[in-house]
Amino acid sequence: METNGDRKQRNQEMNRLLGRRLATMRIANGIRQEEVADSMGFMRPLVSKIESGKRALDATEIPAYARAIGVTSQELFAAILDIEAELDADSRN
Repeated sequence: METNGDRKQRNQEMNRLLGRRLATMRIANGIRQEEVADSMGFMRPLVSKIESGKRALDATEIPAYARAIGVTSQELFAAILDIEAELDADSRN
């Protein structure tokens, strides 16, 4: 049975992995953190926190963040689902 601690740890790992994936997508499209921050109405340190996994994206922010890093919402959701599958596979091993 999954405990609150287990869920918290899984969420932290999800945020970390997603942040890394977001940074990779952004960099692949030649977009700087400052540009993402400007597009989103964020300060650049907040983008850094998202990419380091210290701050999760709110579901309502996902479409705008996808646009800001030069991908579609579908591509970003696919990345989220891939990470979820990786975490599920790791928990079974």
